[in-house]
Order: sequence, then structure tokens, then C-alpha cells
Amino acid sequence: MKIHSAICSIVMIAVVAGCGGQVRYDQYATKGWIDNNTYYITAAGVPNSKLVTKIERRDSAKRASILNAQYQISEEFRGETIAGNSVDFSRVDAILTGSVMSATYDEEDNCEINYQIQCTGFRGDVKAGSGKCLKMRDSTVVANTPINQSKIVSSGGFDTANLKKIGVVGAVSRSSKEITVNSASAGKDIHMGDKLFLLIDNQKIEMTVVFPMLTVAKCRIDKQFYDQLNKIKKEMPVYK
Repeated sequence: MKIHSAICSIVMIAVVAGCGGQVRYDQYATKGWIDNNTYYITAAGVPNSKLVTKIERRDSAKRASILNAQYQISEEFRGETIAGNSVDFSRVDAILTGSVMSATYDEEDNCEINYQIQCTGFRGDVKAGSGKCLKMRDSTVVANTPINQSKIVSSGGFDTANLKKIGVVGAVSRSSKEITVNSASAGKDIHMGDKLFLLIDNQKIEMTVVFPMLTVAKCRIDKQFYDQLNKIKKEMPVYK
């Protein structure tokens, strides 16, 4: 099975770096509803090119496949629901805790998985944009230490020395309201559904991680901050 060559040859929605060492998300996956309670998707991932041992490479490729699957499902459900963009599927707990039903690898340690989500009444909840199957992951569970907002510098802004810098802005898409965050520790410290933020005019501008990768994370700015998009520039520090 030549998963890697297949990934490199198909038309991508997005490609991060060249072939090898990064997650790719694309239209290669087979996906659909098994019944009204169960959704499945087949997705591929490639290993971190810096890893050497087979165990490490396959583990990283499997993690990349899972992130790939979760991202594609979130984007697919956004198109199915009648609720439009009001549902943040990247934080739906059922999607983030799905099951890997099978995993296969090729000789280059690229991975292909079958990822499955099951919840009674799941399809109806997705369509309606509400219901028990769309329970959101509590941001306090996935977030790191909260900001100490009581510690303010004399200029009236946040004390950035007391914040955890996670990376910098790598790109801004004003049409899709998405921000790419460059972070050397993204694969370890940033998870789907996490809340990251920027500081603009002493205000927290929050965004939600929708697709974390090895060294970058794709985020969507929260709706209430859309009017701040024009102020976001490359290389601005991002905090968690």
C-alpha cells in the first residue's frame, strides 16, 4: 500500500510544506453515515520526518491521521447543519473522542485509519445543530493555566511575562476568518478545540483551534472578534 504516494498525487484542499513530515488534509477520505447513530471516515497521515524509529514514526503518523479525520468531520458537519456557523464542531466531544477501528501502514510508515463516531441520534443532532451528541468539550479541561487577569502592568495592559506564549501568527485569512499559528510545539501542546488568543489594544482576541499539526495550528477566530481581523498581523505573539 502506497499511502504516501497517494497523498502526494491527489488534489489537496491544503498542503503543509512538501510531501513528508506534515499532516495533509484532503478529499482522499471515504466517509459517510453508517446509520443515524454512526459516522465513519477513512483518513491518512504521514510521520514526522525528524523521527527515526519505526515505532515513533508510526505513532506520529497515526496521530496525524486522527487529527486529519477530526478536522474533515468538523468541516463536513458545518455543511450539513441548518445552524450554519453557530456550532463549533471542532469542540464537539463526540468527534474528539471517536474510535480508531483500524490502522494500516505502508513501508514508509504512512498511516491510514478508519475513524468512527457513535452517539444515539447523532445524525439528527448534527442536522439540527443541537442535542446531547453535540456536547462541547469544556475549554477548562483542554486549556492550560488560566491568565492571571489581576496582574496588570502599569501601562494598562496584560503582563505578558505572566502569560504562556505558544507561537506566532503565520498567516491570516480574512475571507475564512482563519489564522495559522506557527508553533514548534504544536504537535505536543496544542489540541483540537483549545482556546488561543492574541493581545490587541490590551484586549484578548480569542480563537479556537480547528486543526493542529506538528509545527502549525489552524485556528478560527471567535465570532465576536471578527472586527479585529484587520489588526492581526504576521509574527504577532499567540498565547494559551
